[in-house]
Amino acid sequence: MISRSGEAMQAFNQDLIRCLEDLKTTKSRLETQIDEEEAERVRLQRDVERMNVKISQLNESLGKKSAARADYEHTIQEAESAYMKILESSQLLLNMVKKEAACLDKTLSSSGTSCSSSFSDEASDTARCRRNTKESLEYSDDICQKSISVVDHFRKKKPGDLNAKT
Repeated sequence: MISRSGEAMQAFNQDLIRCLEDLKTTKSRLETQIDEEEAERVRLQRDVERMNVKISQLNESLGKKSAARADYEHTIQEAESAYMKILESSQLLLNMVKKEAACLDKTLSSSGTSCSSSFSDEASDTARCRRNTKESLEYSDDICQKSISVVDHFRKKKPGDLNAKT
């Protein structure tokens, strides 16, 4: 009986040792999986950090370029407005020159008359033509000055600044 008990005890002992070895093997495999997954997590966290830095850089670059685009849009609008004023001024100047020429032609064609009232009318017409021409020239000069300031604004802009890496 004792020998049976000893054999049973030895069998239990071997089963226990086998069971412990299986548990240790399973634990070892689990530790390997944990180590691999932790390494993957660290790699992914580094990737996420790199992507966050890249996103931050892109956001900064987009902000600068959007502001530059708005500046260009404003400058284009100013230039187009100034150009339209130049066209209007040119048309006004052309009309005034034509009127002045007509006034002068009228003065020349009627200079053969000797009526003094006609002479005073011609003088006032000529003075009015000259006054209108002077006002047109002053307006044109003002428009030209505004146009020059728009051109200066363009010259101060440096397109190469936008291509610089942020």
